Amino acid sequence: MAAWRWPGLYPDIEVGVYSESKCVRSARRAAGVPAGPVLRLRDMHTKKVIRAEVVSAYSHCPRKAFLLHCTEDCGTPNDYACILGEITGANRASYLATLQRTNTSNNKRAMPLGSDVLAEVTLEAANVAAYCDALKSVGKRGDARFTYEPTIVVGTHRPEKEQVLRLAVAGYVLEQLHGTPPAIGYLITCNGECRRVNLGPLNKTINSILERVRGWNAEPPVEPPPIVLNKHCPYCPFEKVCRQQAEAVDDLSLLEHMSPKAISRYHNKGIFTVKQLSFLSRPRRRRRQQKHRLPHFDVEIQALAIRTGKIYIQTVPQIQRHDIELFLDIEGIPDQKFAYLIGVLVRDHQAAAHHAFWADSVDMEESIWGKFVEKAKEHPDAPIYHYGTYEVRIIEWLSKRYGTDVTGIVKRLVNINSLVYGRVYFPVHSNRLKVLGKFLGASWTDSAASGLQSLVWRHRWETGHEAEWKQKLISYNAEDCQAVRILVDELARLRSDAESATDIDYVDQPKQNATSLGSELHAALGHILDYASFNYPKGRIHFRPETDTTKRKGPGAPKGHQAYQRTVPTGRRSMIRVRSKRTCPTHKGQRLERSGKDAEKVIVDLDFAKTGCRKAVIKYAGEKRYCPRCKRYYEPAAIKRLAGQTFGHAFRAWAVYQRIILRLPYRTITQAMEDLFHETASEASIISFIESFAEYYSCTESIMVKHLRESPFVHVDETRLSIRGVDHYVWVFTDGRHVVFRMTETRETTVVRDLLKGYEGVLVSDFYPGYDGLDCRQQKCWVHLIRDLNEDLWAFPFDEELQKFVAAVRDLVGPMIQAIDRWGLNVKYLHRFKKQVDSFYASAIDGREYALDVTKKYQKRFARYRESLFRFLDEDDIPWNNNMAERGIRHLAVQRKISGTMGQRGAVNYLVLLGIAQTCRFQEKSFLRFLLSEEIDVDRFQSGKRIKISKPISRSAEQ
Repeated sequence: MAAWRWPGLYPDIEVGVYSESKCVRSARRAAGVPAGPVLRLRDMHTKKVIRAEVVSAYSHCPRKAFLLHCTEDCGTPNDYACILGEITGANRASYLATLQRTNTSNNKRAMPLGSDVLAEVTLEAANVAAYCDALKSVGKRGDARFTYEPTIVVGTHRPEKEQVLRLAVAGYVLEQLHGTPPAIGYLITCNGECRRVNLGPLNKTINSILERVRGWNAEPPVEPPPIVLNKHCPYCPFEKVCRQQAEAVDDLSLLEHMSPKAISRYHNKGIFTVKQLSFLSRPRRRRRQQKHRLPHFDVEIQALAIRTGKIYIQTVPQIQRHDIELFLDIEGIPDQKFAYLIGVLVRDHQAAAHHAFWADSVDMEESIWGKFVEKAKEHPDAPIYHYGTYEVRIIEWLSKRYGTDVTGIVKRLVNINSLVYGRVYFPVHSNRLKVLGKFLGASWTDSAASGLQSLVWRHRWETGHEAEWKQKLISYNAEDCQAVRILVDELARLRSDAESATDIDYVDQPKQNATSLGSELHAALGHILDYASFNYPKGRIHFRPETDTTKRKGPGAPKGHQAYQRTVPTGRRSMIRVRSKRTCPTHKGQRLERSGKDAEKVIVDLDFAKTGCRKAVIKYAGEKRYCPRCKRYYEPAAIKRLAGQTFGHAFRAWAVYQRIILRLPYRTITQAMEDLFHETASEASIISFIESFAEYYSCTESIMVKHLRESPFVHVDETRLSIRGVDHYVWVFTDGRHVVFRMTETRETTVVRDLLKGYEGVLVSDFYPGYDGLDCRQQKCWVHLIRDLNEDLWAFPFDEELQKFVAAVRDLVGPMIQAIDRWGLNVKYLHRFKKQVDSFYASAIDGREYALDVTKKYQKRFARYRESLFRFLDEDDIPWNNNMAERGIRHLAVQRKISGTMGQRGAVNYLVLLGIAQTCRFQEKSFLRFLLSEEIDVDRFQSGKRIKISKPISRSAEQ
């Protein structure tokens, strides 16, 4: 290699031209990168150079980066990569020509070529190489801040991820060469725009990728990274090879919705193939669908569908057919937001016609847009079916661009993908239109037809304007519209034939197929099993289905059914005379006359004493009074208030106590009433007790909310609660003395904002991101963080990096906890730890690069919550953990395990009373005594002293 020095630029660096390998040369030519001068550091023990293309490839797929870096195989570039290289080459030639002609720096589309600009440079340092189309100097030569800013020409209209990373690699190499990293770089797009890119945030990503690729240089792995098919595969030159290998081993990544984390999770369980995954799918209890809840895609059900060859239905598709229907498909260039072909298939009864609106250039886009709108308005009641969200975005762009009111058209749009995703599982690996269409019988003239290939065909048409490519695109669009029509027909068939078709099954309730005789036998055997149950009415067993419909029992009790009325409690009673009404409530001033008749009401209540309680039967009596003007009798007000009641306040308070504090089921409470007090009540009566008490103590909850808003800190936490099979969320708010619960259908923190509106204290919470947007000071729970660190330390027991990180956290937090244990939450003794916090962040968080993903996760968490993790060091009496909220919600968690599910109305009433019960517990007061007192303010309620069951004794007396 011939070497020379570049005077004035890098005087201590030798520069030379080196020979390229065959792989490097082919990759460079495919990407449209010309050969140029090379800037490299002399290294007598040079290892394999890491190219910028390898770094950008790693961001998409580690296997692709490995194949490009460690093997001579460069794959087979697809047509799109080739035309992208052609466009990049043409754009580069135009840009470099502009550089040669320009002598002033006022042109925003290009930088001038002069003594401060270098063109077509390949940089190399620290075994990393990067190509730049231009380097522009920044600062004065000899200054410590002097550096160069890289520029790369690309073949797209908008910057892509891999292009930005290639630019960041160039910035990394410049930093290694000069010591000063460039702050920004430039990307020259196809339309000549110069896009500024901030390189600073990309440094961590580049360093992390380079560290892993250098590991391949140090210790070449025996096997390449595992195959993980993803969205980048259609652009990759190794797609066919990887897909063939994945299909050969039935790899999990064949499922389109399988993420790398999910693959790793299944691998830890011993699941490596799609067939193995299919056996994890089990029918689950059918749940009520929550309103506005997005469907969840289950890869296990998808695998089951592939293994059995059946279509599985989670939710029956609700699709209404019409005599006239439109099927829409739009072809465009996404990074230009340019729609050049709008295709509409109009089906009028049985006849179908495809209409294609073609635009030769951007200038014709408005014309084809207007034609489409006219065609859609010709059929104002017809739904417009499409697949995916691309058509919706294009219609929104075009309507804004050309000022068209398409409200009626937008309302008619039906995204078929939303009816399939998470609701219907076809026996295919992907929900893409091409895959579903081929499964259902649709076909495409060109076997390579795809959205990516359509960009190739459009580019070739724009280059030569040959009719062949235009016809390919129109045919492709028509076949896409036809595929949407076939898919809509299939969804309509699923709705009508799901019960009878053998190739269709349900996810939650698999069908049990049987012949007519088998169905009769199943019914007879089922009657036998029912007869064995305890509550089955005897004398009604039959083994053949009833054929006479007139003998079938209808709803309600049979005619002549015996009616019942609750008996008046007998035994020893207490008599209470109540005051009668004096005046008529209707005619003011009209005095009521004596009637000599008494109104009576017998109430069963409990009489509580220090040593226990006993049943008390109380008879309330008072004279009825008569109004001569109304000509009606009026009962005493006290007796009228007791109408409909059988049990008194103390008895109902006892029942509520059994449910809230002792967590007894309703049936057990009624059984205890019978065993202890010789009284019975239905389960509905216990529910009505809780409802009436929740209404009575609603003002108590309002008082507790007021106290929470005045507290210097509030703990908050949330947990799930099943409401008739649908997950809801229960939120707990507490300041250590008062507890309030709220229930919502979603996990949105709107309820926290509403309850703590205007709150000026500190919110203590866990790391749920929903709390981050709240407008108040916060303290994050260290117990949650330490618990997560401990669990991950058990999961990665031999990782030295994680152990060192956890050790640093221990050395930071341990002394703080010891100080809190000795001095309490006093800033006077805790503020001195601020220096240790700064030291910890300087050494373990800021600017530190970690290799393990779990360590990176905690690094991001510490960086994100730096202020809220150490709030207790700046303010007095702020708790460093959220244990108080967990303590408040633990009672509900136990009740959830016992009950399983609740009703909406019953859960709300239960939470009101549970909040009062927990408030009494935190204040060391008796919940039962509070209910018996009929007080509404827990803070004002004075509970009796706690019972002492032991006394101190002297050691001498003991001996």
